[in-house]
Amino acid sequence: MSLHAKNCFKVLTDQPKWPRFRGINSIEELIEEARAGRCFVLVDDYANMGTADVVIPAQFASSSILRWMSRSVHGLILLALKNERIDHLRLKTMAERERYYLQAPFTLSIKAKDAEMTGVPWRDRAHTISVAIDQDSKPGDIVTPGHLFALIAAQGGMLENAGRAEAAIDIAQIAGLNASSVLCEVMDADGLLNTLSEFRNFARQHDMKIGFISDIVAYRLRDEASGRDF
Repeated sequence: MSLHAKNCFKVLTDQPKWPRFRGINSIEELIEEARAGRCFVLVDDYANMGTADVVIPAQFASSSILRWMSRSVHGLILLALKNERIDHLRLKTMAERERYYLQAPFTLSIKAKDAEMTGVPWRDRAHTISVAIDQDSKPGDIVTPGHLFALIAAQGGMLENAGRAEAAIDIAQIAGLNASSVLCEVMDADGLLNTLSEFRNFARQHDMKIGFISDIVAYRLRDEASGRDF
């Protein structure tokens, strides 16, 4: 285990944990959901206030899924990309990239340069996502301003910064998928959901798996110790 991983593990284990309840799925189950292109819920059990996101690997973020997120999940839809990808596309951030624990900087709003505004916002956003994660895309293919914000994730994932963007991308990568994910914070129409029981009820209502981001750290530390980390 690297010194960096040990330091990260100490920081995380010093944080208060949410109690484990029945009905919380393992990271292995979430990885299988990601690999199958299905949405799942990630609960940030390190946050001071209860937060959870519906997550799907970005390569599966169709216009119908984005429309459903907007209507049923209610939060801001975000594209999580690694720092290196942001630099490759030369995307501008809202503020300096000062990394604070459990936070990730945003880019300015983005869109695909070749986007033909169809009048169907979810189709346009899905196209922007597909261009942003395409390994053949080059600087200039994504421009600002646009209709979608990106979260910038640390290159080392959860072992570098234990945030929501890193958690979502780590699962996609472990599943063997593109290093990107789409997130949407779980809220009700008034923006009030913030307890684990509410998040579990939401996941049950929509037939989705639900897990804790702290379990991703444990999974990655275990793999790194055995030499299998990505």
